Amino acid sequence: MTFKQKRYYNIVTNECMAKKSLILLLLIFCCALFVRTFLLDTIPVGFHGDEVNVAYNAWSILETGKDVNGNFLPHVINQWGDYRAVGYYYFTALSFLVFGLSDWAVRFPAAFFGSLSVIFLWLIVDNLYNRQIAWISALILAIFPWHIMISRSTSESVVSLAFVLLGIYAGIRAKQGPQSIKWIVASFVSFSISFMTYHAARYGVPVFLLGVCALYFKQYDIKKRGALLLFTLLLCAQSYLLYASSGSVRAGQTSIFSFPETKFVLEEAIREDGGQNPLLTRLWHNKLVAYSNKALENGLRHVSTSYLLFDDFMPSRYLAGKATLMPLWMYSLFIIGFATTIAGLFTKSYTNALTLLWALVASIIPAAFTFEDIPNVQRSSLFIPVIVLLTSIGTHKVLPLLKNNYKMVVLIIFSAIFVYSSSQFAHEYFSHSRTHKTWYRNNGEKELVMYVQSISDKNQLAFVTASADNNEMYYFWYLRKQPKEVQLLPKTDRLKTLFPTLSFMPIDCFLTDKKEIALPDHIYVSLGDCKDVPNTNVEKMIYREDGTAAFKIFHPTTTATQ
Repeated sequence: MTFKQKRYYNIVTNECMAKKSLILLLLIFCCALFVRTFLLDTIPVGFHGDEVNVAYNAWSILETGKDVNGNFLPHVINQWGDYRAVGYYYFTALSFLVFGLSDWAVRFPAAFFGSLSVIFLWLIVDNLYNRQIAWISALILAIFPWHIMISRSTSESVVSLAFVLLGIYAGIRAKQGPQSIKWIVASFVSFSISFMTYHAARYGVPVFLLGVCALYFKQYDIKKRGALLLFTLLLCAQSYLLYASSGSVRAGQTSIFSFPETKFVLEEAIREDGGQNPLLTRLWHNKLVAYSNKALENGLRHVSTSYLLFDDFMPSRYLAGKATLMPLWMYSLFIIGFATTIAGLFTKSYTNALTLLWALVASIIPAAFTFEDIPNVQRSSLFIPVIVLLTSIGTHKVLPLLKNNYKMVVLIIFSAIFVYSSSQFAHEYFSHSRTHKTWYRNNGEKELVMYVQSISDKNQLAFVTASADNNEMYYFWYLRKQPKEVQLLPKTDRLKTLFPTLSFMPIDCFLTDKKEIALPDHIYVSLGDCKDVPNTNVEKMIYREDGTAAFKIFHPTTTATQ
């Protein structure tokens, strides 16, 4: 074979390999997308208050360019004083543009970007490690239970994570040389979108990049050092500006620095020291020690077996039977991968190992410094690709150890375990989630909205509970109230304006107080677990899919005081 023939053969072979890799990667992406979109409109059952908030505000932005409160192209959504990042709302508006208004379209962006993360992670690992580990990583992320659960529930964290991965990949390409400016811009834009989509990225990404700067600073020439440092500082500045403009409100609501229990424990410890030397008291009992201990405690809870292997995670709306964040076989390989990475610290190529371990720490920091709903599957979502990569490294380490004589037996056993654990998760998630604690997902709300509309059309007087997250957004969304009209309504009591004969009140159970007077011309809508009230007739019960009562609708038969 001549030199030209060899060269032509190599080109054709490389092209064929590239096409095969592309086809296989697309197949894995399609598999991930199918798992994340199958029965997406009905599972998880119900439609949570956060989801309906996204739904109506996204429709309002699509129709008018303003959110429900009339803010033009908002950079945050302040619905209940929580100042949520706005990125997911804009992606949902695009989803509505393509698929129309539906609950399915609200959940689709998380499912789509969750599936894209498989490709982004493959690209990262293929550049930093090798092709075999890249394929393992893509496969594991495609079927990773934790990632699947949050990809199906209108989770901003999933979309943010996808852009974090894209930003990291673009940064890797920028380091490799040609067209580096283009890739630097792409990386900066990707990280910026992740910041605008979920708060956790605003803290985890800068911490990670500062560590990268410290690790690789000496390896670059002066120009690259300056570029890396400027890039990191610009992202840190952007994170701070977002925090200062509105993010501080949300951070203040969930930060451990606002957690009253930590302050109480610290004050109690100081009191218990009694008459000891004040300097010694301050040495052992101070804010730095107290908050550091709390952050460490929270961080360790996010790597505990109870969190990863059992159902000890929050928020409760993600619970699906006994479905766990990861199966035992995956956790075992994760531990092996972690041990392999630790061992890598003592080799010449220690920077990759140190970077991965620093990524682990940075990914947990956003969750470690919060107190609400701990341990939290959303705030610690940056941990997902780190777990997947460590598990892939563990798998790659184990595969060569299989002896030829027992390789087939081991593969059959492992395949059986894999099939069993995957089918078990599918059973728990797609079957048990329909009936497992569905009150956390506002199951029954849509039926109530339709009933309330029917009695309003009849000009029927009624008292309706505003408890259990039965808020105005459900009525605006399911009744398809035009955003232009809603924006003109008085913000203090928009439901009263829309339904003049109805009174929405923050009362769980009506007519349980002896001082209340039953009005026979009124209908009462209480929560489903309220006790029956004497001298009333139950007109309708609204049940959740698990058979529990969501709402009880009744009317009095007398005007007597209860």
